[in-house]
Amino acid sequence: MNVDNYALVARPAPYSYEGQTPLLATEQESPNVRVPFPRPMLIVSAYPSIAVHGGNDALPMPTLDDILVKIEVDTGNERRLTSRFDSTVTNGIGNLPNVTLGSFRDTVGGARVMHYELGAEGGRPELQITFSWKRDITGGPWFQDVFCGLCFHVQFMDGR
Repeated sequence: MNVDNYALVARPAPYSYEGQTPLLATEQESPNVRVPFPRPMLIVSAYPSIAVHGGNDALPMPTLDDILVKIEVDTGNERRLTSRFDSTVTNGIGNLPNVTLGSFRDTVGGARVMHYELGAEGGRPELQITFSWKRDITGGPWFQDVFCGLCFHVQFMDGR
């Protein structure tokens, strides 16, 4: 059995770090959320979540598939864990570097298994997360305000 097959082999992830912020129905994008880590680590899995924040109770609650997420590793080098090249924004600026938040759930609704080393070169690694609506908010609001979150289950690379 291949030990790199994480679908078959359980991996411990004793620590959790979450980036969470409100996504208002009247704003296309959330503020950027920084998720700093104290030392180099391995992201074992990621779990997305949304919860009602407020707004109009008559509007529907969005699903994870109604929200996009952008995860940047190092904005100076434009390193991203997410990228989408099939869409152009209406003003023609270019491609949207986001993916559907629901893509961070596995096929049975659990955390998406990952194996991503961050900070191997030393220092205190950091992820930057931005959530946005998949649908243009013009003419809306279409959904209730929500809290968006993405929780990373990690293992420190020094084994502690």
